[in-house]
Amino acid sequence: MFDRYALGAFGLLYFVGSLAFCGLLIWKPDYVGHHVFAVAKPLYDLFLAWLPVFAILAVFRRTRFVAGMYGAIAAWVFGATGWAWALLVTYDYWGRAGVVIGTLIMGIGIVPISVVAGGLHGDWFSVSRVLLCVGLAFGCRYGSLWLSHHDGQRKPTASQDVESPPMSVAN
Repeated sequence: MFDRYALGAFGLLYFVGSLAFCGLLIWKPDYVGHHVFAVAKPLYDLFLAWLPVFAILAVFRRTRFVAGMYGAIAAWVFGATGWAWALLVTYDYWGRAGVVIGTLIMGIGIVPISVVAGGLHGDWFSVSRVLLCVGLAFGCRYGSLWLSHHDGQRKPTASQDVESPPMSVAN
């Protein structure tokens, strides 16, 4: 009985928090962008610096799990950095109207709108930075999924290591 109420309370809290974040995003997009970017940028630099080390760790079977976990966390860091940069670019060029339109497209619409806004204003540095962050986020995400599937830690299932008995034909 308690679980149902706890789950309902969590759902209500999540809904109210999402509405508050969207309201703050529309009301003060520069505030949200600067604060998210201030936290995400140092992490971005750290994860980008360690990316070659974990790419080497992905080669060896015993360390693929560690590299896969790194990739999963790095995907979130790169995605948050790219989203915050895209929010700042969109707000800088198209103002609150661009942010509202991008937010209405499931929150992620900020990223393609910032690419269009930066491209129309000739800011190719911002466009390339947003696209780099998106590429790193998707690359790390799919790389970590591949590594978690091929980590070598799994035991073969019964159907994989036991041969099926030969079929006999009855006369």
